[in-house]
Amino acid sequence: MIAPADTQVPPERPPIAVLDPAVVEQIAAGEVIDRPASVVKELVENAIDAGATRITVELEQGGLRLIRVVDDGCGMTADQARLSLQRHATSKLCRVADLEQLATLGFRGEGLPSVAAVSRLTLTTRSAPALVGVAIEVEAGRLVKQEPAGCAAGTAVAVGELFFNTPARRKFLRSSATEAGHVQELIAWLACAFPEVGFTLLHEGRRVLELPAVAGRSQRAQTLAAARGQAPLVGRATRPGVVVEALLQPLAQARSSGRALVLLVNRRVVRDRALLHGALAGCGAQLPHGRFPAGVIYVEVDTQRVDVNVHPQKREVRFAEPQQVRAAVVAAVAQAVGAQAVGAQAVGAQAVGAQAVGELAPRPSGAALDPTAPPAVRVYGLRSSASATGAGASATSGWDGSSRAAEAQRRFWGASASPQPETGDFGLGAALARVVPAAPPAEPCRAIGFSAEGLLVAGWGRRLVLIDEQAGWAAVVLAALRSALAAGQVAPLALSPPPVLALDARAAAALAARRDGLQRLGFELEPFDHAAWLLRTRPAAAELDGTALTEVFAVLARRWGDRAAVASAGDASSAELADEVLLAVAWAVARTRCDARWRPQLPAALGRCGAEALQWWAPPPWPAARGRAVRPTALAIELDSLRALLRAEA
Repeated sequence: MIAPADTQVPPERPPIAVLDPAVVEQIAAGEVIDRPASVVKELVENAIDAGATRITVELEQGGLRLIRVVDDGCGMTADQARLSLQRHATSKLCRVADLEQLATLGFRGEGLPSVAAVSRLTLTTRSAPALVGVAIEVEAGRLVKQEPAGCAAGTAVAVGELFFNTPARRKFLRSSATEAGHVQELIAWLACAFPEVGFTLLHEGRRVLELPAVAGRSQRAQTLAAARGQAPLVGRATRPGVVVEALLQPLAQARSSGRALVLLVNRRVVRDRALLHGALAGCGAQLPHGRFPAGVIYVEVDTQRVDVNVHPQKREVRFAEPQQVRAAVVAAVAQAVGAQAVGAQAVGAQAVGAQAVGELAPRPSGAALDPTAPPAVRVYGLRSSASATGAGASATSGWDGSSRAAEAQRRFWGASASPQPETGDFGLGAALARVVPAAPPAEPCRAIGFSAEGLLVAGWGRRLVLIDEQAGWAAVVLAALRSALAAGQVAPLALSPPPVLALDARAAAALAARRDGLQRLGFELEPFDHAAWLLRTRPAAAELDGTALTEVFAVLARRWGDRAAVASAGDASSAELADEVLLAVAWAVARTRCDARWRPQLPAALGRCGAEALQWWAPPPWPAARGRAVRPTALAIELDSLRALLRAEA
């Protein structure tokens, strides 16, 4: 009998079978090893568990070509070394009960075999009593060679051509600089956890991190802090079975991501959302929304009250009493930021949080905006060259709050005398959409005056314009910087003495990846110390001192470092880099010019750079740049349209 045409025969499925050992090794390696930093983590943790007091990490091509970790730990015999390359072979536990009281970083016996499964690995080791060591070569998990070797006591592991046998995994890695930055960040974290161990990191033969062993946590945290020589803020709290110590940088150095806060549970680096939220709660109102403290939080818990066997890479832990741990974190952080030393810095932290580089600084505001209230404009600091009583002097005259004026105001805003805010602009968008010109004015700018809030009121052609003072100067400086760059006349000026730009590991790596591009913009950077740079030159138009420039580049480098986990430096074009850096520098210069000395020069400077340099108001939605809306900072109204709106009917 013929089956109906619409009947589908189910596909034959393969039978259940035990996986080939090679496939099992690849799967297991994928859970533990995902980038060079995870290789370094496994090898360095093994070295620490072996009692090493000095660990050196060498990288080539960000770890893609070579990772070499050398320690002075206890070393291994030939038999033990051969056994260490087998999966689930470990000296750190032997019974199920041992999992409840782990005192070592590693315990599964998966790290070294997982690394060997996806690389060409050479293990060289010698125990202290032995006269000769052993060298073992493994390729993709397969033993290639074993022979005696002369070497110092301890262990050296060389990992070459990572992911050579899994090209699909290799293509997901980032640039060499980005991968090296992840390793540098990891070493800094482990150095915080083990201050008694000395760490050295070399990349392409260059020493990028040198952290000798120190006596205590505070000294290590101070060494790694972005602000050198500044003692960390210290807080300590205890709860039953829990001890927490917080070593934080001043909140003025708060970051835009939580990666700058290192969380250590029994010396193990973890990422725990509850602990991070506890730290934010401890900072309270002193930390602006969207910012995160930088520093180290040490959490010591009874080993029987914490489970570290939760995550393949041991990044997460589970507490038996999470509320007690969180409460201790909140108390320790609150004690640190509540110290008197942070009093003056808290104000600065709020300013940093509210104003990122390249954004308009908030200005003090008075009462809530009421569109029906008479305008309060105070003109000062600028007079017309023709007369001391120009249009600026009469800008507020004649407003007596009379019923006629109020009626005219109501007609302007519509039927309602107290219009409700629409999309956050108090109805202004609907009104101005009818009067804003399609293109900005092209004639010279004639100043009328400045409001108390820093708004330039001016006539520009047949239009009345309102321009934010800081935004106006930013437009002027940005136009000068771009013009010099386009003409090939950057004219770098030497900074003497060159300021030191101290960064964390991730930010320093991100800055290094952009070093050549920054030099083309006129900013010459020179390596100075681990995670520190000297700023040698600046372009002539970037009229900032060394301190201000380092503040700008510190924020930029941290921003680039935060992006590194998502995209490499090579993903950004030189034009995008120029746009971001020059915009940040322009706003920094603009902030130095918002005072009475510079106000007489702003209108003429705007006229020279052209109205197209400003971001003019237009009805929302506003265009976006780098994922953020470009908010307008200037407004132009045609005088004829404005006169028609304000003229009372006969």
